[in-house]
This record gives sequence, C-alpha cells and structure tokens, in this order.
Amino acid sequence: MNNLKYVSIKSILYDITKYPFVENIQAEDIAIYLNTLLALVGSPFNFDKKYAEIEIKNNKGTLPCDIILINGTRYKFKDNDHYTALKYASDMFHSQYHISNSPDLSCESDDSYSVNNGIIYTSFTEGTLEISYQGIQLDEDNLPMIPDNESFKQALKYYILWQYA
Repeated sequence: MNNLKYVSIKSILYDITKYPFVENIQAEDIAIYLNTLLALVGSPFNFDKKYAEIEIKNNKGTLPCDIILINGTRYKFKDNDHYTALKYASDMFHSQYHISNSPDLSCESDDSYSVNNGIIYTSFTEGTLEISYQGIQLDEDNLPMIPDNESFKQALKYYILWQYA
C-alpha cells in the first residue's frame, strides 16, 4: 500500500471541494478526519525520527505537535555543549509515551521529567532540553502528510465526504 512517498493532505483538498456541500472544508478538518480514519484501519505511516530543542521555563516546556513516541531526552548545559540524560519520572499510566527500549525508563540521573497533555515537566527550572522522538511527517504548513497512494487517497476522500455530509 505504501510506496514510501508522501504528499500533503492538501493534495486531496481540491478534489473534495468540487462537491458543493463540502466547498468550505479546511485542511485542518481533513487532518481530523484522517486521524479518525487511521484509528479505524490502522496507520499506514512510517514515523520519522526527529529531534527538537525545547526551552524550559518554570519547570515546563511545550512538546512538538507531531510527537508520537519519545525515544530519549537530555539536558543541555548552558555554558558548553555537554549533555546529561534525563530520567523519566514514570508511573504505570504514562509509559505509553515511550518506545519500549527508551533509555529514559532506566537511566541513572538526578534530573527527571514527566509528560502530560503536550507539556513536558522537568526537575530543573530553566534550560534547554533536547528530545529525540518519533513523529508524524508534516508538510511546510505543519499539516500531516499521507501516503502517495491512489487507493489510500480515494479511501480518505470518500470517508471525508461521507463524514462531512
């Protein structure tokens, strides 16, 4: 099904807006329907391994919007390029945010973090956190990309038309 090429969800927007009852649909609406469809049929995506720096202020920072799973985290010292790994302040309800072999689940560190609702909370007040994560492929407008596969695009198109009608 997946030829490993991806296109923006905007690629089906024109086809969908040809129908009069859907002419005002936005790309953000399509992203929501895409999410629902993927939950029903299973994800055809290969997630990208990504990295991001997160500024921590008052013990918290905002996670990237495309994050699926955390591979690992580290704290960047201010005056140099040295890093220290962070330990995940885990409990049985939050381990779903990490890959099963994440070093954050068992590392020895004085610094720790937790995750809740798109926010990362740290044991340190301010600084820079570097995160390695698996994320959704996004286009230049931060909208999800879909497999460049005609069958999948048609399925998404008709699912959206059915749901929007």
